[in-house]
Amino acid sequence: MPPPERPLELDDLLEEILLRLPPRPSSLPRAFLVCARWRRIISNPQFLKRFRAHHRTPQLLGFFVWDLVDLSFASALDPPDCIPAARFSMPQRCDDYWRFHGCRHGLVVLITQARDAVIIWDPPTNRQRRVAFPECFPGHHQHHCQNATVLCDAGEASHVHGDCYLSPFKLVLLRVDYNRCAHAYIYKSKYETWQSTVPSVPIPKGILVFTPSILVQNALYWKLSEGTIIELDLQRHYLDVIQKPRNLCHPEYHFQILRTVENRLGLAIASSESMGMELWERRTNLHGVVEWVLEKTVELDKILPHGTSSPVILHFIEDTNTILLSTNGCSYVFTIQLESMQCSYLGKKPYIIYYPYTNFYTGLEKVAK
Repeated sequence: MPPPERPLELDDLLEEILLRLPPRPSSLPRAFLVCARWRRIISNPQFLKRFRAHHRTPQLLGFFVWDLVDLSFASALDPPDCIPAARFSMPQRCDDYWRFHGCRHGLVVLITQARDAVIIWDPPTNRQRRVAFPECFPGHHQHHCQNATVLCDAGEASHVHGDCYLSPFKLVLLRVDYNRCAHAYIYKSKYETWQSTVPSVPIPKGILVFTPSILVQNALYWKLSEGTIIELDLQRHYLDVIQKPRNLCHPEYHFQILRTVENRLGLAIASSESMGMELWERRTNLHGVVEWVLEKTVELDKILPHGTSSPVILHFIEDTNTILLSTNGCSYVFTIQLESMQCSYLGKKPYIIYYPYTNFYTGLEKVAK
């Protein structure tokens, strides 16, 4: 009778152990080097899919940042998990000017006005898809695309964002005409066509070009100047304008749209004078009226290090429910997780615009293609 197999000689058991490695960029590459048998398991695309599904929540890998000259990737992780900037270098041709418009579900959206086109880019695999502007767009000299958004369009309940790659996805373009009316256009990759043009809506202020949208349930939200919000309902295909809470006159860089713990539209408002941050939620009251409700006031001076001042909200990280803010004249950057109120220091970073990038990254995506 042959001797019984030892536990680690059973592929199924070994795979279950490897699935439980931390979802850090260095974990699987190190395991990949152990032996040929481990490499065979780890390089299987189905294993990587199960690995992402097991961990569920993508990690904050870093930021695509702009310093008024160049846009590049800056890792948020320490060695050995730090991702080199060159690994996520932007797909840019020498004769094009590509404007970065944000990222979601591991995908990045860029626009070139000169060529009337959009690029959807998956940084870990460097896969790209080019989408021409819709034919119903006005003539070249009469339009300007103020914002673009990409989001995964996978309908399976078991789907894990970060395993999206390039299909299927939705692409949304938002523009404002000379009469200050907002127009939205929706593209679906599964049909490879622009599916609908959303009826326009007049807006009181312009769209903040470098402010990406926030996804809450089945709607996208963009911040307008002075804190007003524009909403795009992705199911009913309509645009609407939402006013900020009354009697709030802070500059727009103190406002940040967010998704609350209850999965509703929320708003964070920072105050330089009081070193406080108000968290608002939009909900329906007992009389059926939708209104803003102040949920919490956070005393930033009690959770940020001593000596910090002048908080500016930079972004909301959807996957981790985290606020990104800077202090002391945009010199120091912190994250605040809104459920635990845990503060993390990211360092002294001389950038102007931050686009948080969350995804699963193993370094083996191209090996497993």
